[in-house]
Amino acid sequence: MLFLSYLTLALLLHCSSALGNNPKGTDPLAWSIIDADRIRLPYGINPIVPSKKGPFTPPKPLSVVPKILNELLLKTPYKKITTVVKHFTKADKEGKSVSSADSIQSILKSLNKNVKGIKKRKMTCDLCLSALQTLQLAAQKLSPTDVTTLIVDLCRDKHPLFHVKNCMEQYNGSASQGPHLAKLFYLMNNATQDHWAFCSFKGADCPKLPVVKIKETDWFSPKPKNSRAPLSSYNTLGVVHLSDIHLDSRYMLGSPTGCRTPGVAGTGNNRFGTYDCDSTPDLTLAANAAIGEVKPLDEIKWAIFTGDMVNPDDDLVMSQDYVMFEERNIFNAFQAQLKNAKGNIPVYASLGNHDSHPEMWANSDSSWNFDFLSDLWRKNKWIDADAAADVKKHFGAYAVSNPPGLKGLKVISLNTDFWYVANVFNYANYTNPDPNGMLSFLISELTASEKANQRVWIIGHVPSGYGNGNALPNPTALFQSVVVRFSPATIAAIFWGHTHWDQKMIYYDFAKGSWSGGARDTSKVDYSKPLNVGWIGPSVTPGAGPTHVNPAWSYYSVDDASYSIINAQTYSLDISEASWSWLNTTGKWKQFYDAREAYDLKNVSSKTEPLNATWWDTYLAQQITTNPQIAKAYFENELRGTSASLKCTSTACTQCTTTKCLKKQQCKIRAGTAEAATACQGNDKSPNGP
Repeated sequence: MLFLSYLTLALLLHCSSALGNNPKGTDPLAWSIIDADRIRLPYGINPIVPSKKGPFTPPKPLSVVPKILNELLLKTPYKKITTVVKHFTKADKEGKSVSSADSIQSILKSLNKNVKGIKKRKMTCDLCLSALQTLQLAAQKLSPTDVTTLIVDLCRDKHPLFHVKNCMEQYNGSASQGPHLAKLFYLMNNATQDHWAFCSFKGADCPKLPVVKIKETDWFSPKPKNSRAPLSSYNTLGVVHLSDIHLDSRYMLGSPTGCRTPGVAGTGNNRFGTYDCDSTPDLTLAANAAIGEVKPLDEIKWAIFTGDMVNPDDDLVMSQDYVMFEERNIFNAFQAQLKNAKGNIPVYASLGNHDSHPEMWANSDSSWNFDFLSDLWRKNKWIDADAAADVKKHFGAYAVSNPPGLKGLKVISLNTDFWYVANVFNYANYTNPDPNGMLSFLISELTASEKANQRVWIIGHVPSGYGNGNALPNPTALFQSVVVRFSPATIAAIFWGHTHWDQKMIYYDFAKGSWSGGARDTSKVDYSKPLNVGWIGPSVTPGAGPTHVNPAWSYYSVDDASYSIINAQTYSLDISEASWSWLNTTGKWKQFYDAREAYDLKNVSSKTEPLNATWWDTYLAQQITTNPQIAKAYFENELRGTSASLKCTSTACTQCTTTKCLKKQQCKIRAGTAEAATACQGNDKSPNGP
């Protein structure tokens, strides 16, 4: 019977078969070594976007005047790297080509001199900055292959910036990180604080950089006066929200470890997985099947999936082919199982931080995956030709306007890898809040929808805030401005995943003093003016995150005119009850909670009142610090009733009853940006997300 479950999965999936001059205030010397193809913007420099086919090939390096190079690299508070500068400038003066071997040795000598005697100490900001300056110069003068060789050598010398256990495999083997880092170092620039930001990310003791102020007039037109959400029709339709499956295709029944994720021990005692493992094939199919068991599929008009299809295994045991294999399996399972009388239920998906290779490092060279998913989603008839073109053009982001039978709706999917803190490519052109154009694409689509009186759902993976510390401050500051500008009239709701928990976050209007000097300080918000809600969906996977959770998905009752959410339920499977005796999970998926019943304890609100920002602010954000029943319900709903004793060190998993703890939780719910989320963290050990 166990064999048949995997055979069934295999059969099922098979059958589914240059704009302007230098910015004001920018040191002109810095621009002398920036390639002319880069587009100059007030916030920084847009990255070079190479051909979507084939590997990255850097443009031919510019000939650099030695004086300028010396002034740029040495007129700084960083450690001087004269050995390397002299090496390259000597070659420039004499008109000679640069020897790769000589260059690598020169750089190694310079960098290792800086780290001598402090290899076991925490990497200092000064040390990190001088290393990155040197590597930027090397990347502009040497080939990606030579830079990769240099990184491997630095790793073997235990340079704190690169030291890992398996240097060759990590940087020049199956993980293939070396060529990507060569590209990153080529794109980095001091003028946009890239070195400083990257060193902070790598753990150096660099002081925190300020968040950019948003000059909103550069991005969108003023908000119309008396902007309001449309009226409801009082008729509802159904929508399903799934997230974070993390399919573990390597799960082995009866093995000592069960799941094969390095460092994670599973028991392998049943087909539907354990708390220590990611989603088994059987659990993945069971979650889809449960939707039709608890809700009539004819009521469901569409589904959303907010990212992370792929098992978060080490890059050393992953590949592009494996990523596409898991993506194909999951979407083909959706295609085969989510059907009603009118045919396939469309699934609108976004990419997660694990849905790439190397994982978390999505960039313009990830076109292999964008092209693959564009074609797959188009083949499944979930997106039209325009949206399919968007996926390829906008690095995984797209918009579907007026889906079949859904007049007046647009779904916009964002690739939040481009604000994810662990994506190293987000540290090139760091001070630009939209270096890849994703948010410009969002603004363009929202502007068109506003003119057409069209409501919009925004979906993505990594939340823009909430205190999980996984998003970058500059792009999420711009996103906050966008949400305020187009809410509540145009944006109906916003949906995230990533944390594996069932959570809510509220976006508020700006305070009066937030606009100054022609720019917006997005940290200044007015908590008396809620505008929109971020629905953070629970994960299907029970493990691999900072806590154990029961597999779950959400069901939304949605008004068919305003596309506002009228009610929501979460359904979960108690994985602790799973055993060898289970042939399937029929009858095992239970409604864990109903939003209205859980938070509107006295039935004050009308049953037709949307669960909008005002509703969640009234019944959750305002009460979580004063009403123990509300606080207890929220913490239990986050984890779907999973025992906190299994694996959780967060205060949110245990008894959060003190005023300080509850206020911190309220802060997270009210944090719409990475800056606000970071301010909530303090010394809390809450999980940062998977």
